[in-house]
Amino acid sequence: MSKNFELGKEYYDNEDYAKAIEFLKKAKDEKEDAETCRLIGLSYCMLEDDSNAMFHYFMSIAIDPDYAATYNNIGWLYQRMNAFPLAIENYDKAIKLDPSFAVAYNNRGKLYGFLEKNDLALNDFREALKLCPNEPFYLKNAGIMLTIKGENDEGFDMLMKAVQLNLEDAHVYDYIGQNYQKFSDYKKADIYFTKAITLNPTDSFIKEHYESNKELLTRFKMKQEDSIVRSLLVYGCLIMYLVFVYVFSGPYIEDMLRWDEIYNDELFMLFGMCISGLIIASFILIKWVSFDDRAKIMKISCFFYPIICLVMLSLNGLKYGLGTVVLFGVAGIGMYFLHLYGEDAVRRK
Repeated sequence: MSKNFELGKEYYDNEDYAKAIEFLKKAKDEKEDAETCRLIGLSYCMLEDDSNAMFHYFMSIAIDPDYAATYNNIGWLYQRMNAFPLAIENYDKAIKLDPSFAVAYNNRGKLYGFLEKNDLALNDFREALKLCPNEPFYLKNAGIMLTIKGENDEGFDMLMKAVQLNLEDAHVYDYIGQNYQKFSDYKKADIYFTKAITLNPTDSFIKEHYESNKELLTRFKMKQEDSIVRSLLVYGCLIMYLVFVYVFSGPYIEDMLRWDEIYNDELFMLFGMCISGLIIASFILIKWVSFDDRAKIMKISCFFYPIICLVMLSLNGLKYGLGTVVLFGVAGIGMYFLHLYGEDAVRRK
């Protein structure tokens, strides 16, 4: 290639298209070839001079009718002019002439996506990725299309891979944020929405997603704080109740085992206080704690119950310890059934 062509290509790469045209035209005067004419057309295209761009594209095709890269550029120009059938026709020609032309697959896929022909778009993006598996822009386009089609897992993986390949694209971060938001992970969503709006602060959709997630994150934090307070209150009530049972039941266990004295006033007071504590703790569980959180409490209780049994038996002996263990067991079973009733009541509402 001539010195003028090299200078023109350098100016084009540095996005100085006017200078690129100047030197590429000098190179064309020295020797006409398809690539030089194509680059002149592409420079005019970047300057939005469509007529001169198309003229030089056709000149390139006249020199080499099988030059795939020029058909791809013609397709892109027709696409910008909203002549979509002509654009697809030229992308088809480019791919037919060079089946390994990943850029043409990607461009045709983007046009199919714009036309809402999502299956065709995804097929083209996959073909582009087969040829260039680590090209972040192809990963981005395929990931977004998969997300649109509802194939979130694969789409999310592709978008994350594009980010890992240092693709600084606001829409990629925005789509990743939306994916985290779908699964209520508002903290991670906030990280990606913040990055997206940093890269493109003027995009109205990104701004809307960012602000919406901020609101959801604030609500989530408030709910989380309330949940912690409620959980502490519930655990406090349960611990107080169990301590109460342990402290006050010991002296009366022997009386409880003598059924002929079951009408003892002190025993009735003890049972009344135990049942009242059980009802209060269960009421708190049902009214203030979600079904999932209650289930966690039940699982923890089931884990500690055998330990409590062993401790009570070892500290108090069989007679006193067994009575306390029975009380704990009855309390636990009662809470479990009230826990299930609470969820059933919620569902009925």
